[in-house]
Amino acid sequence: MRVIKLRLSTLLPGIRVFLDVDDLRDGNMGDLEEYVNSSQFFLAFISAGYFRSYNVCRELRASHHKKKPVIPVIDHHSSHSGLTFTEAEGELISSKEAR
Repeated sequence: MRVIKLRLSTLLPGIRVFLDVDDLRDGNMGDLEEYVNSSQFFLAFISAGYFRSYNVCRELRASHHKKKPVIPVIDHHSSHSGLTFTEAEGELISSKEAR
């Protein structure tokens, strides 16, 4: 995601891109919904276990509630916990069933 953030910043000078690992103040996960609220869209990097993360679910719920467009990004490279589209879909379905 840092590469995507860098590329977006290069292609669109002046764009502000929030990346949790770079921009969370003091690791404060309490502000996630506010970050989503102040964003125009939500880019979701789907990897193995993505939908099992409590904080990811918070961000996705906030995106849905605020009607923010969600852009899924799936990395197929296994060295990055990559998934096929079918595997990502399966993880989403199984995470819904677990609730």
